[in-house]
Amino acid sequence: MRDRFTEAGPEMTLWVSESEYRFSGLLMRLVGLVMPGAFRKQSQQLLLPDRWRMPGN
Repeated sequence: MRDRFTEAGPEMTLWVSESEYRFSGLLMRLVGLVMPGAFRKQSQQLLLPDRWRMPGN
């Protein structure tokens, strides 16, 4: 996991978080190929507090 913070404005900061998933089992590899969005969505829910989430994301 890598995190980067960059200035997006005078009072704004952009947070970019990159994650890499490595699956060891055959079943999880198949799930990762078929449903990659599920892992991204779960990671976002775990990383961001409720007050930072934007409506519709």
